[in-house]
Amino acid sequence: MSIFEHEAPTHPALAEFRGGFDAVDGVPLSTLEVDELNEFLIEAYRAQQQIKGLLAKVVHEAINQQLAKRHGEHSLSVHIAGQVHGNSKRVASELAFARWLHRFPELHAALIAGDVTVAHLNELRQLENKHPKASPHMERAQDFFVDAAAKLQFPQWVDSVGYWFKALDPDGKLNDPKDPKYGTVVTELPSGDVLVQMRMDTITGEAFLIAVEHEEKKITDAEADLEPDEKLSPKQRTQTAIMLLIVRGFQKEDGTFPEPLVQLVMSTKVAEDLLARALGCIDPDTNGPMDFDPFELPINYDDLDGRCETIRGKPVHPMHALIPLLISKMRRLVIDEYNQATEEPDHVPEFRFFNKKQRQVLLALARGKCGIAGCNNPYAWLQMDHIHPHSRGGQTLLPNGKPLCQPHNKAKGDRI
Repeated sequence: MSIFEHEAPTHPALAEFRGGFDAVDGVPLSTLEVDELNEFLIEAYRAQQQIKGLLAKVVHEAINQQLAKRHGEHSLSVHIAGQVHGNSKRVASELAFARWLHRFPELHAALIAGDVTVAHLNELRQLENKHPKASPHMERAQDFFVDAAAKLQFPQWVDSVGYWFKALDPDGKLNDPKDPKYGTVVTELPSGDVLVQMRMDTITGEAFLIAVEHEEKKITDAEADLEPDEKLSPKQRTQTAIMLLIVRGFQKEDGTFPEPLVQLVMSTKVAEDLLARALGCIDPDTNGPMDFDPFELPINYDDLDGRCETIRGKPVHPMHALIPLLISKMRRLVIDEYNQATEEPDHVPEFRFFNKKQRQVLLALARGKCGIAGCNNPYAWLQMDHIHPHSRGGQTLLPNGKPLCQPHNKAKGDRI
C-alpha cells in the first residue's frame, strides 16, 4: 500500500514523483539479495537528504509569495501543519533550517545533489549560532565545506571545519579559555533535580573526555552479560561515569591524584610560528627575530606541516597550546609525504604487541579514529590491530598497524 492515500497531485512533476515512489515502495524487500538491499538502504537515505534540499527551495518561494497569508494563516508553519496533520512547532523548526540553507546556495545545491548531508549543515549552522562573526566567512568557504565532505568521513570533516574556524582567529580570542562562556553552571530545579551545564575549551575538554570515556568503558564491560533492558542508557552511563570519578576522586592506591594525560600533535612549522608569535624568538640562521604572518596561521587540516590537534584529531588553537608546549614532555615524530612514520630502530618486529611509542605514532597518524570508515566509537575503545594478522606471520611494525575500536577488532579476528 502506498503512503500517499490522499488526493492525487495536479502538477505533472509531482505526479511523476509519486509514481516513482510507489514503484520503489512496491518492491518486495525480503526477496532482494544482500547487495541489492544495501543499495536500497543507501539510496533511500540519500533521497531523504535530497528531499530536505528540495523543501528549502519550495519554502523560500512560498515565503516570497506569502503563501500562508493567502490561505488566511498567520504563519507558514501553521498552514503546513494543518495540511499534513503535523506539529506546527516541529514544522517551524524545519522551516527555520530551510530559510537558513537558502543563504548558502552552494551548500543547498550540494545537499540536493547528495554531496553533503543534513548533519553536515547542522554542524555549520550550530557553529554560526555560537559564533555569528563567522557567518560571512562561511558564505565564502562553501566550496571548501563541500570538497571536504567528499574526501572525509563525517568525524574528520568536523575536525577540518574546526581547523578552518581556528585559522580565522590568529590571536586566539574567539576560543580563549578565559572567556566567560567557558565554565560550569549547576542549577537546582524546583523538582529537586540538579541541572549541570558545562562548556570547556578544547584542551580541558580533552582531559575530561579521556577520564569519562575510560570510566564508561569499564561500565560497558561490566554490563556485557546483562540483558539489553538491564543496561544503562548512553546518558545514564555518562552520568554514572562522571559520578564515579567524582566520588573516587580519580585516586591512586598510594593516595595520589594523577591528571588525565593530554597528548598534543603539533608540527615543527606550527610550533616555530607559535613561539615566534608569542615570545619573539630569535632565528638561529639570521640572528634576528623569527618571521611570522600576523594575519594568517600556518594551520591546515590537510597539510602534515599544518597540524595542531589533540591525539584524537581535534583541532587546538596554537595560542592555547603554548603553555602545554612549554611545560610538557616532547617526542619527535617524523612523517614523510606518504604519511609513513619512522620505525623505532631497536624494536623487534616479532613482538606480539605494539609498544607504547608505536601506539602513539599509529594514533597520531589515524588522528585518534577507528580505521573503519564511518565508525564513531570512543577513543578509549581503540586497540592496535595488525593489518596482516600476527598469527599469520604479520610483523609488529608501523606499516602493518592501525587503530581499530574493540568491537571492530574483535569482529575482524585473524582475517586479512
